[in-house]
Amino acid sequence: MTTSPLRNVSPSTAELTERPGFPGSLLEFWGASAGAERLSESLAGAPARIPVPKASAREAWDQADPATVANIIARARKDLNGPWPQMRATEFARLRTADERARYEGQVFARHIRLNRAVVAAVASPDAAVRRLFLDEVIDGVMLFCEQSTWSWPAHDDSLATRGWVVPNPENPFLDLGAGDVLAQLGWIDHVLGEELDQHAPGVRSRIRQEAERRCFTPFLERKDFRWRRNRNNWIAWIPCNLIIGALTLLDDPHRRAEVVAEAITLLDEFLDTIGTDGAIDEGYVYWWRGPAMLLDALELLHHVSAGELSAIHIPKVGATARFPLKMQLDHHWYYNPADGRALPGNNQPWHLLHRWGNLLGDAEVSNHAASHRHPELDVAAEFGGDQKPAIHGMLGQLLMGLSDRRWTAAQTAPAPLPRDVWLPSVEIAIARETAGSAEGLTLAIKGGHNAESHNHNDVGSLVVAIDGRPMAVDVGCPQYDAKTFSAERYTLWMMQSSWHNTPEPRGVAQLATANAASGQFVFAPGTETTSVSMDLTAAYELHELQTLSRTASLNRVQKLVTVEDSWRFTAPGEPMAIHYVLAGNVTLDNQAGSAMVEVPQQDHRLLISWDPGLASATMERKDFADTSLNAVWGTHLTRLRLLATTKSAEGSIAVSFQAV
Repeated sequence: MTTSPLRNVSPSTAELTERPGFPGSLLEFWGASAGAERLSESLAGAPARIPVPKASAREAWDQADPATVANIIARARKDLNGPWPQMRATEFARLRTADERARYEGQVFARHIRLNRAVVAAVASPDAAVRRLFLDEVIDGVMLFCEQSTWSWPAHDDSLATRGWVVPNPENPFLDLGAGDVLAQLGWIDHVLGEELDQHAPGVRSRIRQEAERRCFTPFLERKDFRWRRNRNNWIAWIPCNLIIGALTLLDDPHRRAEVVAEAITLLDEFLDTIGTDGAIDEGYVYWWRGPAMLLDALELLHHVSAGELSAIHIPKVGATARFPLKMQLDHHWYYNPADGRALPGNNQPWHLLHRWGNLLGDAEVSNHAASHRHPELDVAAEFGGDQKPAIHGMLGQLLMGLSDRRWTAAQTAPAPLPRDVWLPSVEIAIARETAGSAEGLTLAIKGGHNAESHNHNDVGSLVVAIDGRPMAVDVGCPQYDAKTFSAERYTLWMMQSSWHNTPEPRGVAQLATANAASGQFVFAPGTETTSVSMDLTAAYELHELQTLSRTASLNRVQKLVTVEDSWRFTAPGEPMAIHYVLAGNVTLDNQAGSAMVEVPQQDHRLLISWDPGLASATMERKDFADTSLNAVWGTHLTRLRLLATTKSAEGSIAVSFQAV
């Protein structure tokens, strides 16, 4: 199969070789084709089969969407007026000295984005003088990365652990997400602008290769002690994806290239094993773009450069995980966000990647979900050229792929699928909405699971209630990352605790971050009129006097009502049961009536929460915060409604209803 510039880069189903049933492993599925010896042969012509045209293919790039190209070039021209973002030693050290990592990483991301814009201008501008101007900008950006002391981020670098340093150690490069991002970006630059670099700046391409080998390829093949190699999370998709990109673009020796790609495939295999047969991941929707999306990116590229020999279209998990994002959608903007996710994640995702996979798989709902986010003002220029950091840092390849995917740029906006009921048993997530295909009315989202999940919050049994797709009883999500986020102090952060999720709190005991803190007997019962979920929450709390604690939540489509009932039994009377609900909006409490009204200012969203005042009384606690991540979603504060049972008896139950009014 050959590739032509600026075509739809997804092959048709007919182009793909039929395969037998998936045995559960990429290595087994691909057999000898995935071995280093065979890869050396099949990838010998890989650079020529990379589905992005080189800058010299003027006829191809002249077909790129002119408005998008002009948008990016305009932003790139503004960049020329200021200095390149600089990473300072004191900012690197702030993780150790001030529990803060955002300043340094922010400069790194800004450098990536500026370089991305310059590359597009140097490749896609119809004006030769503009291309030459920005080629100088690209050369400067490339050399800045080559001179950077470390490509890793402060939170990952091991200089402190190995040397006691708060600054990076250039003699011992640490391969992490940040290093992989730089590698892939430089690889794509070499691919599209290599000829121009050779002509205008001899030596730059050699320097890129030296740094790539020293910082990434050699550590990857020689060091097996990187802690991320032992973790079964998004790192083993994200880093191998970037290593594959780097190997295909920067390693000229076919044997060395095959060696790196073969080792990277073994890690992709491990990551694929973490995905449930239902396509779900416990890290949630936001990290889907850092995990499964990276897997899909790597698989798409491997398919092209192997001339279809390494194809994943017939692997059921691949098709299933392409459907995961659409299942997490609440409305066009809002998503269900357990774990370290944002309920309002923004639209700066490479939707064209998912659109291509929908076409590849013949899954119209996947491609329509992606196309529902295809708007002229939210195209690849906005996704990767705006002032916000891209969803996948440094993914220049996805920017170039999006620009060269004519099927995507011609796609018409489609309605989002919005299935009526969603059930993902591997992660125990269920979602029910009033009407299939519509965000209008009530939506209930609830999870079981356990508290040793990747990017875990202590949230077994927690739920979200939304009106017209807008969460009102909410999952707070994660704050701006700092030194505590992934340390032993993680659960000192309030938004990670079960006390700030929509969960019960029996006798003042919160959930702990252990695998034993888990739901049991999870039952999902979808129905035309009512969809319900029930689970046993007893094991989620280390409380010996708690005999049983169960939760049942249902959406009644006829009555337009969500009901949540918690029932419990202790060994003896004692402190009464408490139940928490975290609310977004202005909250008015009426204890006498047994109700609370939640209203979102300047929006027609009013949620009435009701309970039997004879069974529980309520208090409210306002939580103010100044955190850029949380403020962007919820504003300046949230309110926790605390229901306290009026009885101290050994057993009881409280039912709470939610209604849009």
